[in-house]
Amino acid sequence: VNRNPQNAGLANHLNRVMELAKGEFIVGSAGDDVSLPERTEVLWRAWEESGRTICSVSSTMRLIDEEGADYGLFENPLPPYANDILCMCREGMPGVGGASHAWDRRIFDVFGPLRSDVSFEDRALPFRSLLLGKIAYVNQPLVRYRRHREAMTCQTPAHWSPDHLRANALRHARQMERVFQQWLTDLAKAPSAPPQTETVIRRAMAEMRFRGDMQEKGFATRARGLWAGFRSGVPWRRLTCDSLRSFLRPVHFWWI
Repeated sequence: VNRNPQNAGLANHLNRVMELAKGEFIVGSAGDDVSLPERTEVLWRAWEESGRTICSVSSTMRLIDEEGADYGLFENPLPPYANDILCMCREGMPGVGGASHAWDRRIFDVFGPLRSDVSFEDRALPFRSLLLGKIAYVNQPLVRYRRHREAMTCQTPAHWSPDHLRANALRHARQMERVFQQWLTDLAKAPSAPPQTETVIRRAMAEMRFRGDMQEKGFATRARGLWAGFRSGVPWRRLTCDSLRSFLRPVHFWWI
């Protein structure tokens, strides 16, 4: 058992875990979730039967509330293009549930520790896995995934005000920017990758930066963000939709 002397943050804690862990296959477990008894064996078997070419694997989960009451399945299957690294980069690396994630330790041996400012490890680690091998999904509930009604990760925060929603969208965009920066760092260490990968990541990062800028307060700040997005080559459809939604936000929320 390891107890950090102080809260190190998600990435630094995960880096410390990987310093301490000795196994070749790492099964992550968040503190407020519950792994079912067969979880490790089922995930290990998927890894082993692939010839250890799978570097990230996740599974279906059962949702529970803060009291432990079960309220259904949480399915997060991989998209059809899951092992196409360029498509996954364009889409922001969807399909890997962090609460059920397990990985081959090579993704740390090859690429080293995560940046300390990375919060979305379930977007950063699958990218490493695609640089070294494949990602996979087990369609079997192996985790009881706890969702608190008041948690920031709640998908239906009905009590949030427009300012809460804007701040959450801004935080998400800025955290995704850090993930893209981690991808670029890892890409430089990759044994091989499609030649267009860096271009695709930089384009996705420019779009995410623009989306974040459109959530900032102040008309002038958002106007500068619109100009920066235009100069960065953000597609016209994205520029138009996000900027209109941003500048007309008061009318938008009044209409809702």
